[in-house]
Amino acid sequence: MKYLLPILLLFSLCADAANFKLESLLTHLTSNDSSDNSDLTLDENRYNGKILKLSDGTLWLVAPQDVQTTQIWIFPFPLKIEKSDHPAYPYYLVNLRSGTKVLVRPMRETEKEALDTPAPEKPSQQQTVPPKEVNPNQPVAPPPQPTPLDH
Repeated sequence: MKYLLPILLLFSLCADAANFKLESLLTHLTSNDSSDNSDLTLDENRYNGKILKLSDGTLWLVAPQDVQTTQIWIFPFPLKIEKSDHPAYPYYLVNLRSGTKVLVRPMRETEKEALDTPAPEKPSQQQTVPPKEVNPNQPVAPPPQPTPLDH
């Protein structure tokens, strides 16, 4: 608990508190009783389990090794957030029905914006051949005549 305040301070400096709903996240993280988190549910499973949206509106990026678990999660179901020791994915989302834990991290604003930006259109792979220039003064050659076969 003594490290929680510096971590939260650092987190608040890095996150856009208005869009990230930091207050909601802090409530979940500082709660010791899992019943306090029972109202938190999985609302959306995006990109085959790579991104999860919770009932409080927060978006979480799932660790690659746990995507095979989250891609089959059918929502809604209750879950809670727990702290992990993993440096890149500092939290667990815990499925309260099955007890399954997956490593996650909150999505950054830039990552959220990238999701909403349409992909640039790829140039057509079909190559166009410019038409042959035609000289109107030049006669068109007749097609070749078949040669008679010798018997």
